[in-house]
Amino acid sequence: MANHNQRFMYCDDCAKVVRVDLPECVHFGAIKVSKHVESTTVVFRSSSGKISIPWDDKTPCPKGYVREEIRGARAVRRLEQELDAKDLQRHRNWQEKRQLLFRHDERREDLKQIISQGVTTKVDADGTRRTIHVSQFGRDLARQALRRIDSAPPERYDPGNYRES
Repeated sequence: MANHNQRFMYCDDCAKVVRVDLPECVHFGAIKVSKHVESTTVVFRSSSGKISIPWDDKTPCPKGYVREEIRGARAVRRLEQELDAKDLQRHRNWQEKRQLLFRHDERREDLKQIISQGVTTKVDADGTRRTIHVSQFGRDLARQALRRIDSAPPERYDPGNYRES
């Protein structure tokens, strides 16, 4: 009858399962347990400041990058804060470009005029203004565009990693 308190272990070297209480494997006593081992995160950093984190820490370093090993929780947290700051700055730059491109307040007034009056004005390259009459289909498009501007997502940045500071 089998004892239910028996423990088994898989030996990678022998590629078989071994009973712990009666080791049949020569590698059983050779397992080394490391204490206080901290994790290591490998980072490739370019001279321009770009950071790449490989999936595997044995990945060779690409040309133009320097390999860094980050050890410990504090160092990893500093790296995360650095990457979050870069993401936030990139988001702010994108928001500025987006605001320059769309200028919602000016565009909103143009759309309201198209919806209510069916006309809009356009400034030509030589500086002259001309009036453009808009069809009912154009008014419907303006109504949809105004609705889309009003229901835009909030301008708040969310990095999505949900860590407590």
